[in-house]
Amino acid sequence: MCGYPAIARPELGVWDCHPPLQPHSKLSTDRKSLGVKPYLNLLLLRMALEVAIINAEILGFSEFDVLTNLSNSPNPLQIRFFAIVDAVAEQWPRFQAGGYWEAMHGKMAGFYEIRIRNRGLNHRFFCRIIDGKLLLIICYLCKPSGHLLKPKDYEKVVQIFALAKAKETWPTR
Repeated sequence: MCGYPAIARPELGVWDCHPPLQPHSKLSTDRKSLGVKPYLNLLLLRMALEVAIINAEILGFSEFDVLTNLSNSPNPLQIRFFAIVDAVAEQWPRFQAGGYWEAMHGKMAGFYEIRIRNRGLNHRFFCRIIDGKLLLIICYLCKPSGHLLKPKDYEKVVQIFALAKAKETWPTR
């Protein structure tokens, strides 16, 4: 275990350290060598899936930005989030999460949710799998336990994804 907390560096668009859950972090924050665009925050490499987080703030949706919201969240939420992301990326497509990773249906078919409960709140991280190679984390929403998200919130998730997708093709190996 590395023993370091996950600390966001929004000004750099990356995380300083991977949460202390795995002894050998696969997190790469070298944006130049990866060719990462400003609307993508990070990539995890050498897994079944690469991972990228959309910078929703740059796309005009700051209240939905994953890293901004995680940086203002308690450390247990950050640790749980990265543990789920690591597990999905390493074990895809065999990953079974017991409620932490859910496929969406209806108008949101093709999207996935990372679901985390913490301090009476339900935290939702919306994702897509791109070409079976990239886990794209699109945005973050939070709601009190027992409440539903509004249809306009789901529409914004789709809108953020469409804006990022229009930028250019996704980075792949």
